Amino acid sequence: MPQVLLASDPRALSSYLGAASLLEPRLGRARCRRLRLAAEAPPANGIALYFGEGEPRLPPPDSGAQGVRLLEVAPEDEGRLLPTDPSAEPLDVRAWGPPRELAGALEPQPWEEPPRGRLAVIYRCASTEAFARLVREHLELAQGSLRAAAIENGERLLAVEDPSWFLLERCLADSSPSAGTPATRVYRRLEGPAGPRRVYMEWGYAHPLEGWLREPAEEDALLLVEGSGRGATLRSVAFEEMGAFLDLDPARCEVLAPQPLDAVERIEVRLRLEGRGSPRDPELWVLPSDRRDRLEELLARTPEDELRNLLVAAFGSTRTPGEGAAFYVVREVLRGRAPRLLPLTGRAYAPCEGLPQLYLPCTQRVAPPLSPDRLARAFGLLPGTLTLLDARAEGGIRVTRLPEEAFRPMDSVVDFVVAEEAEAVEDWLRAAAFDDLGSFVEEDLAPTPRPPQRAKRPAEAAPGAKAPRPASKQRARREAPPP
Repeated sequence: MPQVLLASDPRALSSYLGAASLLEPRLGRARCRRLRLAAEAPPANGIALYFGEGEPRLPPPDSGAQGVRLLEVAPEDEGRLLPTDPSAEPLDVRAWGPPRELAGALEPQPWEEPPRGRLAVIYRCASTEAFARLVREHLELAQGSLRAAAIENGERLLAVEDPSWFLLERCLADSSPSAGTPATRVYRRLEGPAGPRRVYMEWGYAHPLEGWLREPAEEDALLLVEGSGRGATLRSVAFEEMGAFLDLDPARCEVLAPQPLDAVERIEVRLRLEGRGSPRDPELWVLPSDRRDRLEELLARTPEDELRNLLVAAFGSTRTPGEGAAFYVVREVLRGRAPRLLPLTGRAYAPCEGLPQLYLPCTQRVAPPLSPDRLARAFGLLPGTLTLLDARAEGGIRVTRLPEEAFRPMDSVVDFVVAEEAEAVEDWLRAAAFDDLGSFVEEDLAPTPRPPQRAKRPAEAAPGAKAPRPASKQRARREAPPP
């Protein structure tokens, strides 16, 4: 028996059909006719769909569903439908729409907000001028992912991934009803569970059943759905990269062909020393000859094992980094062994990064920055030679070259001596007189213990005689020895 589905608005209809399709999978292919009812059985903005016999049966709405009614009807005539439910009023039909699939029987609705996520659009340009202007605007905004196609009626299609919202707004303003017939229409690509589809909806509209819009059968065909609900199937659409449509004729440009010169004039760049942000740890020191005391202090305060890590050399040339004719140079053998602890003053240097033979002041660096190879060529570094750089007061750089063979280990130039004043103590002791010291009296502070005496055995007494009385005890007395 035929059925009539009444919905108050597209949202209520799509909500019901989404749940009903789970119970009846064939519902997406069902064909129906859009009805225009005389009485307001649905509200003024409502929808009435007629499903004839042979179409999939619609399940009844849930008890909690709002805005949806499902009636079984018996056609009385072309303009009147009688519900089988006695409590329902007859439906007076003013117009019948053509039979279409369920999704095609509904019109798109203006969306409440633009879709989120990644977008892909197609511009449908009615004229070559509009197409060329649109391409130039996209290229100026570095929109290089463009593809174009020509269709049968002379129109051009421009497919853009991640379009510019600025160009979209401008194109929509030119296509507004106040601008007359739009020269360009914009369609957004619909996405499905399996990815992008070959169905495009006009920009600014959303279909209640977008997922039910069927793709064209041909692989090279597109379905463009306008906001009015009318769909256009474009067949044999072959998109090409934008370069195939660009006319880049170099003959239109002014061409200059200058003649090359035999030699290129060399460009002189003066090197200089400039301050650096943080000073580097020193590894070489230059001491004037009048500061020999600092060198002696270094030798006196540095442990012998640390001295083995130092090399020293003396030079007498007048071309020195400091003042004076002669100077000492101290350098480390192994780098990074507590250089800050060395009690040296004067000029301190650190090797250049990548060039251990080139030394710069710890607080300066070479400008402009150059690679180690170019620095080695610029300053003429030689094997077995240390090169020291200093800034000149009048500008420029002074270069000092020191042969490495002149350096010797620090401990090889040190003699460890002991400064002493020997006195004849023994002879003095022998010559001293002790006669006037007087006599020494020695007194024992404790009595000298005496060996115990063996008691004498008393003689046997005569018979009848009395035993003698025991002798009285004697007190012990310590006498001091005579003086």
